[in-house]
Amino acid sequence: MKEEAQAKIHNPATPVDDDVVIDWKTEGIEKSNPTFYIFNKIFDRFKLPEPEPEGLPPVENLEKEKAEKAEEEKKRLEEEKRKEEEDKEEEEEEEEQGSKISRKKLRRMNRLTVAELKQLVSRPELVEMHDVTARDPRLLLHLKATRNTVQVPRHWCFKRRLSKGYRKGRLA
Repeated sequence: MKEEAQAKIHNPATPVDDDVVIDWKTEGIEKSNPTFYIFNKIFDRFKLPEPEPEGLPPVENLEKEKAEKAEEEKKRLEEEKRKEEEDKEEEEEEEEQGSKISRKKLRRMNRLTVAELKQLVSRPELVEMHDVTARDPRLLLHLKATRNTVQVPRHWCFKRRLSKGYRKGRLA
């Protein structure tokens, strides 16, 4: 028995091919989309390094890498400058509009509607009218949809306090 087990370990049933080359490719997110800007930075840090061409001598590889790094640094600086300019423009526009529209109205304008929120979540039957007013409505609904969790009491969002219904120890 032991000899058979050791034979299987040392001599696997499928032959091992030394000629097999695995090509790892990572898919990137659209660089032009501003919503994925933060994620692009994170993915770039964990990106697999590109294999070096074996035909070039090491000195040429170093020069090539230096040139590529310099180009990437230039692109990154240009991107940062462009982002800063866009942010400044947006801040100026907000300041101009800020005198016209109050913060409360801006928050209401940026708030999702119940229908939009129902389209975004996996379990739309859990969406209630007051869920859109949460700081992060998607997270709230994700927590609501999680199994084996304690549900949020229904009275949490109402202005009327629970104790207002009591009069001298009795329910009104």
